[in-house]
Amino acid sequence: MDKKKNYTNFLNLCDKIQKQYYNSVIEQHVQKKQLEKEFFRFTKEMDLTFKNWLTQISRNEREKHISNYERKVKIELNTYKINRNTFEIKKSQWILKQIYFWKDHHHSIKYISSQESEIKHEKNYFTFNEDEKKLKMIYDFLCETEYRNKTYYFIKNTSYKTFKDVIIGNSVKKKVNWNAYINSLKYFIEKMYSKNLLEGSNLWILTADAFLVNNKSFTNKNISNKTTPSATITNVIDSLFIRVDRVQNI
Repeated sequence: MDKKKNYTNFLNLCDKIQKQYYNSVIEQHVQKKQLEKEFFRFTKEMDLTFKNWLTQISRNEREKHISNYERKVKIELNTYKINRNTFEIKKSQWILKQIYFWKDHHHSIKYISSQESEIKHEKNYFTFNEDEKKLKMIYDFLCETEYRNKTYYFIKNTSYKTFKDVIIGNSVKKKVNWNAYINSLKYFIEKMYSKNLLEGSNLWILTADAFLVNNKSFTNKNISNKTTPSATITNVIDSLFIRVDRVQNI
């Protein structure tokens, strides 16, 4: 009996170890996929931010600013290497590649002075690249959406007409009120751009012209400096574009 009991205990232990190993492998796989997703999101956001940053710096000042930023990133990279933070090392190495690229190509980015941008963006609006069916889908989603047993209201006290005027490029008579943190608005606009649903130069100036955040105005610098929102919020917003993609593929 004792031998049979010991053997059973041994099998149970092996089974437990195998399950633990399997769960560990699954967890590592999920983590890797999540990190890849985060890195892709980071590169898109960083590339856009870098270009917008350069438009605000005169050409004769750019090399100095880029070099200062390069030094900062190199210091951070050394710290990440000491701490063996693989993901941050990868991000910093990518930023350095971008820095080296823009050192050689920054002259191709037009400088827009603050006075010029004030004049230029008066007649410059967003352009929506899809049909009204998709625009209405986006509006309905932002007004109210269920995600994992929770309801989200990203825009509030905004009519469809107001939302449509802002997104399709009509003159902005009334701003859209974004009922969430400003970094979630930034993420939403960037997703619209990355999906080629939305176009327009001076991205953050246009956004500041078209939106309020919790009934308050903000500047293009307020929004351009914001980081990515929480994973929960990005997942909610991502779910919108999954729906839009499905419509496009039908």
